[in-house]
Amino acid sequence: MKMRIPLAKPEIADSDREAVLEVLRTPHLSSGPKVQEFEQAICDYTGSKYAVAVNSGTSALHVAVLALGLEPGAEVILPSFTFSALLNVILQEGLQPKFVDIDPETHNATPDLIAAAITEDTQLVIAVHTFGIPAQPGAGRDIELGAPCRNWLQLPTVRHQLCTGNFAA
Repeated sequence: MKMRIPLAKPEIADSDREAVLEVLRTPHLSSGPKVQEFEQAICDYTGSKYAVAVNSGTSALHVAVLALGLEPGAEVILPSFTFSALLNVILQEGLQPKFVDIDPETHNATPDLIAAAITEDTQLVIAVHTFGIPAQPGAGRDIELGAPCRNWLQLPTVRHQLCTGNFAA
């Protein structure tokens, strides 16, 4: 018998269902008071001044990349094994993707591969924590960056996970 481990198994409590029904009974399905409550709860939890709720992980990626203010054509380093939404956002913003290989055991880019890929044209490095497996220490902020490359995004690929970060400009 072959054992199957699901990639994701949702756990939805009755209280979760009731919270959804509560919103569905109102005229506010997208930008109502519950969204504002959620954003404030995130601010309270993280200590951040601001939070923005978006409709999808792709939209969150887009907002994060836009917040960095990169110029069109900027080189962005990302792992060769990632989800298509990340590449789509990079291309949509007119940025130039540069793929680095991954470790076959962790499915993540390694610090050495990232460091070797950085050039004077690199303006952003995106470290993806594939399937919730953390990228190796140093696969992010610990690599010495040249003056043009000051930006890091650390992205888990596990959906529905709270992501916070400081974006260096």
